[in-house]
Amino acid sequence: MARLRQACPELFGEVIADATHTESPGEEQVSRLASFFSPFADGAAPAIGPTRMIALNTGMALRFFHKVRQDEQAPALTALEGILLRRLGVPRAAPAADTMGWLGDAVLVLNLDLRRTTGGPEALFLGMLKALDPDDPSGVLAGAARCDSCRVREWCWPRTNAELVSADETGTVLDDAVALAALERGRNISPRELWALAAALVLGGARGVDPCEDVADAFAAGDSSRLRDGLLPGAALESLARDEPLAASLLSMDPTLQPNAEAHEEIASAGIDPADDADRLLALLGGADPAKRQAVRTVAAHAAEGPGLTGRYRARARWLAAQLAPGPSPDEGFRAALSAFDGPPDPAADMRIMETLAIGLARGFGRQVGADTFLPVDKPGQSRTYGVLVGANLSAQELLEITADPHQESNRIGAGLLRYRPLALPVRLGRHHLEITLPIWRLLQAAAAGTLPGTDDLERFHGLRRAVESAVLELSLNPANPLLISDTNAGRHWRAENVRTRGGDQLNVYEVS
Repeated sequence: MARLRQACPELFGEVIADATHTESPGEEQVSRLASFFSPFADGAAPAIGPTRMIALNTGMALRFFHKVRQDEQAPALTALEGILLRRLGVPRAAPAADTMGWLGDAVLVLNLDLRRTTGGPEALFLGMLKALDPDDPSGVLAGAARCDSCRVREWCWPRTNAELVSADETGTVLDDAVALAALERGRNISPRELWALAAALVLGGARGVDPCEDVADAFAAGDSSRLRDGLLPGAALESLARDEPLAASLLSMDPTLQPNAEAHEEIASAGIDPADDADRLLALLGGADPAKRQAVRTVAAHAAEGPGLTGRYRARARWLAAQLAPGPSPDEGFRAALSAFDGPPDPAADMRIMETLAIGLARGFGRQVGADTFLPVDKPGQSRTYGVLVGANLSAQELLEITADPHQESNRIGAGLLRYRPLALPVRLGRHHLEITLPIWRLLQAAAAGTLPGTDDLERFHGLRRAVESAVLELSLNPANPLLISDTNAGRHWRAENVRTRGGDQLNVYEVS
């Protein structure tokens, strides 16, 4: 906001930059915000004058509108509330009807939760990592002038880690891995969480108020294992992953923990010749400037004199040097499905997505009999002698539908300015709206290929299971849908369906294999 005001001071009038500092406004702040929004009150004439700008979190907005409705002296802001909350994506927000004819065009909402925080040079995380360059006077460390007089700089793993993560190759490796973690979650990772991860990666397990003291203590004790573990390829990431969910996600993307021929080759080569381990580490992470990444050179020197490096250490160094292929990438079908939201509707693409979802749901939750699919009326985990299932052709019976992305639908201009990209597929199953995230997609794709999910899998995706139960309820209420009655002990099945005859509808029941 400060940059905008500095770059274009003539465009902006009143600005409130501190309305995010609390979750609930006091009386004075309610009055201040009501005055700020007064040009947009119900029934007001089109606002004139320079643009007003405010930073407001969703919790504050909800509480402000609740309190202003109770203040008889405050202006009525019903229309503004409806537009603002709907564009913020608040569930069950009031319809965003522009009863005044001009308000919708006068209000721009940028929901920063939608901005891309990982996955490319336009995202935030790479910028955060580059800002950790210790030699950058405008960065987080402001040039790290304190390092100039340090006597143990060659042991300083935090500085070397900062030099590594701020470099293009290692920064891109970390950004790609965290972007995949965001895809697994189905939502962007918050800047606060990314800053915490970046700081933890740089510190390498250093504790206390001043990490320099940890470095000095390790040097004084000659504790080379502490230095080795603190460096980026070391064991600090495993320790961090025990307490930090994002670090655990990052660790799970490490290709050295995946079936990977290149990683196996690196692991198998380690520990045989200590000098070779040292040379390999220097080649991967040492860099060309001997004044930089000094802790890498110190670890290499100790490795050459002793037992060398572990296979995991060498393989992870190769990964961080962008010379090792990453772990398993998300299914290309899922990426293609998400990319379909970047342009106009593509019926052919939607049909392919629907086919994958419908087959996966049918096989994952139901039973195939001939060409027909049946879904159970009983909830998963219930055990009865006879099971009842109902015929289901989800896509043909219009129970399964790909819907518009809710953020693009409610706030297309704001989402576009933020270069928003969905990380989950919005679908309607029965009466339930849900998001198909990458883990759910994998579950359904595996089911479509014949690998049935276990009860634990179905319990993990509670929303999906509820949606399937809702769809089954709708199907079971339609007498035109056939039933399948199964004797689970004897392994026998009977199909029951209404058959229209000249004498009227009759129930036809016969055994099927």
